[in-house]
Amino acid sequence: MRFSRVIALFALAALPAVAFAGKAKEPDPLPVIVATGIGEFDTVFNPAKGIQDKLKAESDSLKKARTDANAALEVATDDPLGTALAELKKKANTKLKVVMSGRMPKVSPEGVVPDNIQKGIDAVNGLVDAADGTITRAGGLKDEAIRLAGACKDFPGKLPGLVKNPLEIASKGKVVGDDVKATTALPDRIQLVVDEAGGIFTDVQGAFAE
Repeated sequence: MRFSRVIALFALAALPAVAFAGKAKEPDPLPVIVATGIGEFDTVFNPAKGIQDKLKAESDSLKKARTDANAALEVATDDPLGTALAELKKKANTKLKVVMSGRMPKVSPEGVVPDNIQKGIDAVNGLVDAADGTITRAGGLKDEAIRLAGACKDFPGKLPGLVKNPLEIASKGKVVGDDVKATTALPDRIQLVVDEAGGIFTDVQGAFAE
């Protein structure tokens, strides 16, 4: 194994808790976190909603970057990244390599390549940049998400003592239950997005490995 390849693999191993596996399976949707009108609860659910919104934005951004890269590489937008990378490698007649930029595997031509090949290289490297940003931003939400998930676990049991009107308990209970479900799931959902972004690194590295 060449020394440069060893260094690249160590760089990938340094990524934070990423289970590399290409495109992540879509998880089941969770309820949208909403305010309950109960001050004690909303001090947790309001920031949890902020994290939920940021995570959705990261996931949507990553999906768009994948779609844009596939379009630039002239494969179906819903094809796996591996298919797009194989097409790029085929068109370039394998005259491509991966060089590490920090933890990011970037595709680089071995000499001058035609414009359409350079466009594909730029698209893949743009996707790698997007994945790197997602790992940083989404990963940075995890500690707070874990704190909020722990803070809301006992809320359903506290509800009867905080709602004075017995007729409101059932409706409030549904809202609180949904919010607790979504909030406690946030750490795992963050990791899924980080894993998906890390999988892009692995796909790019593997496609051009010698």
